[in-house]
Amino acid sequence: MFIPRKTKFKKLQTKAISGIQSNLKKHTGGRFGIIAQTNAMLNAKTIEAVRRIFTKKFKRSGKVRVNMHCNQSITKKPLESRMGKGKGSFSHWVCRIRKGQVLYSLDGINNYLAKEAFLLASSKLGIKTKLSRTP
Repeated sequence: MFIPRKTKFKKLQTKAISGIQSNLKKHTGGRFGIIAQTNAMLNAKTIEAVRRIFTKKFKRSGKVRVNMHCNQSITKKPLESRMGKGKGSFSHWVCRIRKGQVLYSLDGINNYLAKEAFLLASSKLGIKTKLSRTP
């Protein structure tokens, strides 16, 4: 679901993640936002699993907006293979997350439900996150 439709090259070079995202407190499209506290790489399956947690918790009443998309392909060589012979075959897609980036925007729910959903999502994500609320 979160993979790109078309890329120029299928196997990309992996780059280091550094710096702080510029939209630290600017989340649009919802009352609540989940903000990343560390730099990380999130798998496409993890992003979809957290989105499903939100829709299940809200019982399809609230709105969830995913503010990230996967644009980095990860390759992997088979186990016990010798050195050389190319880069390796495609494994999965990941999304590069920077510190301060808004991952999800939530709307149409109350404070109690947002805190419960945030606790479930933060345990599934595996990175440090915080819940912010727009005034």
